[in-house]
Amino acid sequence: MTPKQIIDSVRKTIQDNQLLRSTDEYIDDTLLEYVNQILKRTAVLRPDLFTLVKEISTTTGAVEQAMPYDSMRLTDIFSVKDGNAITEVSRVTMDRSYPGWTQVAAGTPVNWMRHSKNPNRYFLYPKPNDGVELVAEYVQSPFEYTLNEEIALLPDGYLPVIATGVIGMVVSAQGPNNDMAIANAYLERYTQMLGVSLQTKIVTDTELGGLKREQVI
Repeated sequence: MTPKQIIDSVRKTIQDNQLLRSTDEYIDDTLLEYVNQILKRTAVLRPDLFTLVKEISTTTGAVEQAMPYDSMRLTDIFSVKDGNAITEVSRVTMDRSYPGWTQVAAGTPVNWMRHSKNPNRYFLYPKPNDGVELVAEYVQSPFEYTLNEEIALLPDGYLPVIATGVIGMVVSAQGPNNDMAIANAYLERYTQMLGVSLQTKIVTDTELGGLKREQVI
């Protein structure tokens, strides 16, 4: 899925819109900006759609670590690259049961802890030796895409959802004579479509499809 494919879908719906009476270059530039804005909004509303498993580097000898520049938030840490698994633990529990954990000599991490006030930072125990890399999952912030560039991570099936959000932005930006009720209806439909797709995860991504065991025949 590319921004151009999304824009082509948008144009079919808003053929009589004031924007489409402008030059082709202006249309493409404006709609591309809207596509990138809606992609970022989607990542905020549905971060699960933009998760990425990747090897990440660590800062040698530091207990507190930072996620890569393109991360919106850390989801999970699975293991040391080509090494042992890493288990998530509570930092509060570590502080209470082992107050000196931050002073332990550097080594190969076996535990990681979330930073409760910053989703893009985390803690390692023990602090890592030089060259330690981790296999982690995080929510990647959408890039600023060009017209024909493939959109990363987001499945092609979400093209109608993104197009609906873009249509809402187009209609809402076309001046005082525009019908804001129509714009709001498109933007509401966009958020509803995202919500429905989230509800289906209960059916597809859980053992019993969201049912209690006694409900399974």
